[in-house]
Amino acid sequence: MCESEGLKASLLSVCKDRDMKGMENKGTHLIVSKLVFGSEDKKCYTYAKALENATKLKLQTEENKQKLSEYLKTSGGIDTLIRKDAIAISKGYDDERFGTKEHFGETLCTELFGYLSGLNLCDIDKVKENSKDRGLSNIKIDDDNFMKMFVNKEETEQFVKLKYDYQTKTFAVIPYAVSSLDAEYNAISKAFNQYMARVFEGTKMYDKYIKQCDARDEKLKKEKAEKDKKILKELNKIAL
Repeated sequence: MCESEGLKASLLSVCKDRDMKGMENKGTHLIVSKLVFGSEDKKCYTYAKALENATKLKLQTEENKQKLSEYLKTSGGIDTLIRKDAIAISKGYDDERFGTKEHFGETLCTELFGYLSGLNLCDIDKVKENSKDRGLSNIKIDDDNFMKMFVNKEETEQFVKLKYDYQTKTFAVIPYAVSSLDAEYNAISKAFNQYMARVFEGTKMYDKYIKQCDARDEKLKKEKAEKDKKILKELNKIAL
């Protein structure tokens, strides 16, 4: 499905006939979803994302004659399209984390604290050589009450909320520790990682991340092909 003006105009005409207002600024995929499922149905946004990602596959075209229904049957269903970001869909990454904003944010945050992420966005060798380049990991707060917030060994990750006063040039720091077992952990971590991705999206850093995902995916595919080849060779030795 393309985002042509002619198609959108036709869809908007149908929306007008059905008295669906406020559709002019919506994307084609969302308009289609609302027409099919009803404008008040929340799953419209879910299926709009699936349609948007499916478009990246160029299904039912000269380039890719596969039908959407066939793709869904062989690729894990509609959840696959919903879960991945559009770039991961278009590039066909085997690892569904690759290319996602959450994975970029997680990778960058890991390296800012001087640890290996697997993709090496920040030239981690240089980071290890020079401790002053280790991002936020060198901030020191010598306060017993602050420290007590983080002494629980069961807490696997710590967060702080900073409020900056531009007049006094000071920070108000609210510490809190979140265990990976807590219900809030995934939501907090995911939201922050996605925020980091939005900050860097469109930069050379983000372009570098995508190129490294390409290389990593190619390597994983090659390793899988070699493994499958060895397994097939062994199976052929078995007498039927």
